Parts: sequence; structure tokens; C-alpha cells
Amino acid sequence: MRMVQGNSVVPLRFWGVVSVGAALAIASVFATPIARADGEQLTIHKEVINDDGGTAVASDFKFVVSELVPESEIVDFDVPITGDSNTGNGTIEVVPGRSYTVVEASTGAASDYELESVKCYDTDHIEVDPALFTAVEGQSYDCYFVNNDRPDDDRIYVLKKVINDDGGTAKPGDFQLSINYLGKDHLVAHEAMMKLPQPGLVTVSEKPAAGYRMVGVNCYELAESEVILADESRPVAHPVPAKEYEAVVCVVTNDDEPRPTKAPSNPGPPDTGN
Repeated sequence: MRMVQGNSVVPLRFWGVVSVGAALAIASVFATPIARADGEQLTIHKEVINDDGGTAVASDFKFVVSELVPESEIVDFDVPITGDSNTGNGTIEVVPGRSYTVVEASTGAASDYELESVKCYDTDHIEVDPALFTAVEGQSYDCYFVNNDRPDDDRIYVLKKVINDDGGTAKPGDFQLSINYLGKDHLVAHEAMMKLPQPGLVTVSEKPAAGYRMVGVNCYELAESEVILADESRPVAHPVPAKEYEAVVCVVTNDDEPRPTKAPSNPGPPDTGN
């Protein structure tokens, strides 16, 4: 699937990106999980609940683990889930001292399912944040993702836009977004979709990021066809009233703050030799 804005068409790895005024470029480096002998591990445990007619199995869901390599790019690993029933798992080696983010892709089977819960624990059963945690030597990690199928409902799409015009280097995937709907916060990736089965206000927000300020959350009505088209002439108020629109896209924009500059040191008066 593609998302287009005006005359811009941006095909992406997942369900696509729409930009407001200009195409949003979201670049990732994808790799195959690296096997490290006797290394610490991260295991993703997947459970699928089909109580509204859904037929997806655990292996239909896609996961990406991002590894923050010191003084290098973020590397994204596709982690396949094995299992042809409603449960399955996938494992990747992790490197102590490096930080990791675990994200379930919101495309494919996941587009018809709600992510009900995400919990991650280390070997000592101490909870860690799937949005960002640092691997510790001697510890392995288990992340539990539970999805439940949903009836066919209206949808909201959430996208991330980052402006780096003052020396910033952050990417859309570096920000943790959330959707508050029916009194519950749902952590989502920088490309996300949620169905809206009941009336209520939908609020899109994010965790504050050092060195960046949120410019705003801009929402627009969509017209769905083979592509997803954002109509900038039909803005939607935020928070978004659910059940009033078939589909809405909200773009969360951040701008990097100017970096402080050091004032020149005062060398004092010149030495005259007296």
C-alpha cells in the first residue's frame, strides 16, 4: 500500500507515509539478525486473540528490533515469529551496553488487531521499557505482545515528522508516540494505525525528546482507495472525535532546538612587558 500527499507518492516498507506539504522521508537500515555465540538474547513472545472473527496466527505479525550502535547508525532487525497457532516467538541476540527498541509493525495482520498489551522483563523479572532499554551483561530479555482482533471500524493513522534544521540527527523512529482512546494509552510506532469502534476523543501525543520541541499535531481527513490520500483542505480538530470520520491521519511534528554555542574566551589585556 502507498500513501500520497498531493502529487507526492512515497512507497514504504510498511503501510506507507503521507506528508503534509512535503513528502516525509523515513529511512531505516534493515538487516538480518546476527547470531552471536553465547550472547544475551531478546525473545519476543506473541499471542493472538481471535474472538471477533479474526483468523491471523502469531507468525502473521512482523516485529522490528532497533539496535543503537555507538557512534553509528541505528540498525533495524526484522525478527520473524515462528508458530502456526495463536502463539509463537522469535529470538535475537543482543549486545551488552547497547540500547534496543522493540516495535510491532502496524501493517498486514496487525492492521485488523488491537495491541492490547506489551510487557518486557529481564532474567530477574524486572520490567524494562520496550521503547528503549539497554542490554546488561548476563541478562536476557522477554517481551510479550498480545493482540486482539477487532470489528471493521473507522481508523486513525499516526505519522512522525522530524525537522533537523539546527544540527539535530534524530529520526522518526527515535520518538515514542502514543494514542489515548477511551481512557487508555496505546504506545505506537512512528507509523501506526488504530481502529475506532466507539465514539470518544482520540489524543495523539509523545514522550518528550531532549533537544527537540513539538511543533504540533496536525490531523486531516482521508479518502481511502488503492492509495491513502490526505485532504489538506479538510483539516480535523485534535483531539479527534472518533466515529465522525471514516479515516483520519495525524502528523506529529518535532523541530530540533538550536545547539548552544560557546562564547569566546577573554584572553585579558596584552602583556606589555612592564
